[in-house]
Amino acid sequence: MIDKNASSWSLGEFLRMEREKRGVTVEQMVSATKISVRLLHALESDQYSELPAKPFIRGFVVSYCRFLGISSQEVLTRFSRYLDEKSDERPKRDSGHNGYAFDRKEGDGGRTGLWILMGTMLAVGGIVIAVFKPSLKHHRKSSVEKLQEAHASPLPSGLASPALQLVSSMEASPTPTVVAAPVLAIIPTPTATASPSPVVVAAPTPTPTLNVSSDPVPQPTRRPDPMLSGKDLLKEEIRIKIVVKAQDDVWVKFKVDQKDKNRIILRKGIILVLFAKDSVALQVSEPGSVLVSRAVGAPNRLQLVHGERSLGDIISQKQGVASDGRTISTVAEKGIAWSNPFEGEPALGAPPVRPERPASESSDP
Repeated sequence: MIDKNASSWSLGEFLRMEREKRGVTVEQMVSATKISVRLLHALESDQYSELPAKPFIRGFVVSYCRFLGISSQEVLTRFSRYLDEKSDERPKRDSGHNGYAFDRKEGDGGRTGLWILMGTMLAVGGIVIAVFKPSLKHHRKSSVEKLQEAHASPLPSGLASPALQLVSSMEASPTPTVVAAPVLAIIPTPTATASPSPVVVAAPTPTPTLNVSSDPVPQPTRRPDPMLSGKDLLKEEIRIKIVVKAQDDVWVKFKVDQKDKNRIILRKGIILVLFAKDSVALQVSEPGSVLVSRAVGAPNRLQLVHGERSLGDIISQKQGVASDGRTISTVAEKGIAWSNPFEGEPALGAPPVRPERPASESSDP
């Protein structure tokens, strides 16, 4: 059943409240629904300009509700008008917006695809005819031509094939004539007796044997990393570890090594851990609202650069701060080249306010 107070919430707030009420993390939801982290945050934050068309959004809601064990039909019915309004507010393709996806115009590309399919079929048919037609003409011979080819080799005088003489006479005159078969005289010819030749038996060559160990070498397995936080790295690869603890709700933007950039809402009391081989870039909407600790060194021998400190203090002391005054960089060693991946991007704003739970709502899932 949907709570009666849900009418005052947006669709994203309602879904996030239901997920947090059941203690389900974003990683668990991503793994169960196969919705990417970026789309899941856009859905929960009501950022419909970053989402695909309305049918896809409805599919996301159905998967989301099915995993939480609530009725997707009731949720879609309750927020049907809200979805229609947000879908109408989405920028159109003609306006130049480069969002995630848009509805394809009706009939767009349908005829083009049909013409391409027909042209391909005609081209393939022409190639097949051009390849196989000469071979069919080559094999289309009369039985007379085949019989003449079989007896094309010259024979001694008087030993001509009776069948060939009969066929020749049938082709020469319309009235068939019967030719008597000649009597063949068999003259025995002496045959030379071949002397037996010695048979040489080759000695068997030994076959080399290859000793292969039956025990397979175990290969290390990598963990999934939907958050792009470097969690898939092996212990032998980790040279940087950063722990971020939120003291209030904040936006967090980060980039680990060569992975894509990611942006998430870090709620109060939640801890984010980042691992990297070479470098990490970190930016927070409210630097004074998070505590950060950093460790750098050789794999399995990381050394603490500093304990938990306010990110605002780190930025004020200019410790690894980029030129924008908001981004801090951490590299595994001095020789590694680093450039600010957030250069030119606007500063992060305040995250959406988490809806308050009604006092009468039970805390049990």
